[in-house]
Amino acid sequence: MPWRVCRMTEIQGKGLWIWRPEHLLKNYQTIEAAMEDAKSKGFSHIIPKIANGTYAYTPSTPEGAKLPELVSAARSSGLKVVPWTYSYSYSLAPEITAIQSAWAHYGGDGFIIDAEAEYKRVAARLFAKQITTALKASMGVPVGYSSYRFPSFHQEFPFAEFNSVADFTAPQVYWEQAHNPGDQLTRSLHEYEAMTSLPYYPVGSSYERGAWKATAADVNEFNMTARGLGLAAVSWWRWDTAIDIGVYDELASHDWPSSDDEESDPNDIAARLKDIAMGLFDMADELNEIAGEL
Repeated sequence: MPWRVCRMTEIQGKGLWIWRPEHLLKNYQTIEAAMEDAKSKGFSHIIPKIANGTYAYTPSTPEGAKLPELVSAARSSGLKVVPWTYSYSYSLAPEITAIQSAWAHYGGDGFIIDAEAEYKRVAARLFAKQITTALKASMGVPVGYSSYRFPSFHQEFPFAEFNSVADFTAPQVYWEQAHNPGDQLTRSLHEYEAMTSLPYYPVGSSYERGAWKATAADVNEFNMTARGLGLAAVSWWRWDTAIDIGVYDELASHDWPSSDDEESDPNDIAARLKDIAMGLFDMADELNEIAGEL
């Protein structure tokens, strides 16, 4: 299946979510070594947390102390940086201020709003549009949201409001307590496609919960399904736990084209642009035929 069309400024390839940079030091001697390892194993981007609600992870905080080193090492290694925040949807101006304060220190190639149960309120509908719109205007990069895998199970959530202003979705397709990631990913994609045309960048499980944990077979199936569906990117929650439960080598073995691959092959970009142009011409011909029948 051909790749789904996405703008060159958007996320491509495989990425790793990071809760706290120091968690990586369980398995690496330095942050720099971790970034170099990720790049050498084909990862294209990292997704570090830089705020939690109204609390900014600036370098002077315990949570942000190692973020400057992380971001600098990632960029030096050729990894893109797509920070994220957990949003509570209660205090608009303070949340935006916290995110922008942290963003001023780190910047990024995109941004993700993690929005979950707190958004299941009527008042959160307007909040969803306002925070996304404000961040897009101030950051100048693609801004997306990450939430539930199956919208049909969470109809109180403001999917429509996020979809009206966000640049992409990053659904949390966590197959916790099961081992059928391919089926769940396919269903999730179809549910999102039924309500929006936004690029879909799923987040897979690379962690354990109680007696359950994602297996090597699970992550390989998720990856194979994502590739078969023609998705442009996937990411994994999360990097350090992927190593802890023994699936990191599997993630490393997954072959994904990265944004660097796209940029280094202008002929491929030209071919894709030509395909898009031809599709638009075909659409125009069909519209002309319809107009002639009216």
